[in-house]
Amino acid sequence: MSAANDKTEISIGFEKSIILIGFMGTGKTTVGRILADRLSMPFYDTDKLIEDCEGASISHIFRTKGETYFRSLETQVLTEVLVGERKVLATGGGIVLDSYNMSLMKSRGVVVALTASLDTIKARLESFSGRPLVDGPAFEENLKRLYESRAGLYEGAHIRITVDNKVPYEIADEIIYKISLFNQYNIW
Repeated sequence: MSAANDKTEISIGFEKSIILIGFMGTGKTTVGRILADRLSMPFYDTDKLIEDCEGASISHIFRTKGETYFRSLETQVLTEVLVGERKVLATGGGIVLDSYNMSLMKSRGVVVALTASLDTIKARLESFSGRPLVDGPAFEENLKRLYESRAGLYEGAHIRITVDNKVPYEIADEIIYKISLFNQYNIW
């Protein structure tokens, strides 16, 4: 049986939350769900929690209340969700814009940055709408500008994983392996 189909609980001897950060389209939610399932941990997504809290989509919140309002909600939701038991948490791509958020995440768990080339991101997002900071007729220009402006913000993560040319199960395996390796040497 392949690792991708193995439903056996995997233990990594790790008691912290796993927090996924990265630019939009890097697969944080998909990989997060796989990790949570394989590690028998609860899964949360900050964007979904915000949408549930507000009763509106992220795009609608940006359009009607603005990015500043959204970012304050994001910090509030992050602060609340990181309390309690260990979990897998997928975050929105811009959560790293506030240094408080990054400090909080690093103090409450292991932060894993999923990174991808601009070409990979573009291919993943071209046919999908609902990304308020890049949608519209200037999609490519907006995407490039945003990608370049955030390039260094994910480097503060404990672990960085490149997702180019990998499927979500491979990425989850790599995260589990790296956390296990670091935990074996008592780095966490």
